[in-house]
Amino acid sequence: MMKLKKVVASLAVSAILSSLAVVGASAADAGVAQRLKTPPTTGIGGGGYTPQTVDKTWDENFGGGSTDDDVFNIRPGYGHVKIHVLNTASTPLKVNLIHRDTQFKYWETTIAANSPGTFESWDDGFAQGMMSGDYTITFSGGNYNVSGTYWGKSADSTGDFAS
Repeated sequence: MMKLKKVVASLAVSAILSSLAVVGASAADAGVAQRLKTPPTTGIGGGGYTPQTVDKTWDENFGGGSTDDDVFNIRPGYGHVKIHVLNTASTPLKVNLIHRDTQFKYWETTIAANSPGTFESWDDGFAQGMMSGDYTITFSGGNYNVSGTYWGKSADSTGDFAS
């Protein structure tokens, strides 16, 4: 009976150690995949650059063609996002905000000529915040050139935004 208890205990320890080794290997593989991830190469004007990483606020001008885009990164814990777009063109502006890894579309709207538009993640269906990671915001004027500016703010709480 004593020998049976030792065999059972030995098997239990072996199973635990094996599962820890598998979990450790998976975590190591995930770390390698994260380090090897290729950064996005699009940006305003079509030039290749690494997206700006934002903790608090950022702003950019856009224009020059019928479509323009910008790439930015939201850090973990800063998922409450407000984006304000000012369309300075004399034609409507279509805006899309997409999470690059998942292709999830957070915002799609059309802003009238010479008008503002605002996205607030907590009021637009994302009360718990948005995913961290790289985002592309695209400005499209159809057959017309786009022109304007946008600014964004990222925070860990909706209380960080003034009413």
